[in-house]
Amino acid sequence: VSRLWPFLRRVLSRSVASREPDVAGLLARLTRGEALHALPLLARRGWSPRIAIVVDYSRSTRPFHEDFNVLQRALERRHGRLGLEPAIVASEPAGDLLVRAPLQSVPRRWLPPPPGTPVLILGDLGMLSAAAETRRGWEQFGRRLRAAGCRPLVLCPVPARLHAASLQSS
Repeated sequence: VSRLWPFLRRVLSRSVASREPDVAGLLARLTRGEALHALPLLARRGWSPRIAIVVDYSRSTRPFHEDFNVLQRALERRHGRLGLEPAIVASEPAGDLLVRAPLQSVPRRWLPPPPGTPVLILGDLGMLSAAAETRRGWEQFGRRLRAAGCRPLVLCPVPARLHAASLQSS
């Protein structure tokens, strides 16, 4: 756990302007004779303002459901609720993925977020399922995310040595 949060913060973050002036940048612009319309600010890493979360509460991941819940609540405390977009998988991932909002039962079609938005997937990507079509569906889902300009981060309860190569590259 001690390494999880720095890792998540790095992967689910982006460069944002701080409130500190960039003195070196300011001096460089002034010495080049550039007009200043605003003070340049130092950049820092901060949580991405928008993070899509896809949670797969499938039967095969049942032992990990509470872990998924704890992780989501902790991420909510660290990031804040605003900008977190949790969606619970309500169908197989092949074709259009159907999801539902937490505490709701009506499924809807999941739409990929804007390009560059981090997508956190909590699930096994079908690796614990006996159904090969489930894993193929997750592979297709990964390709659709990549085509939409999103690179998903998957927190999977399966040891890395057992991960299918097709899931790592899709």
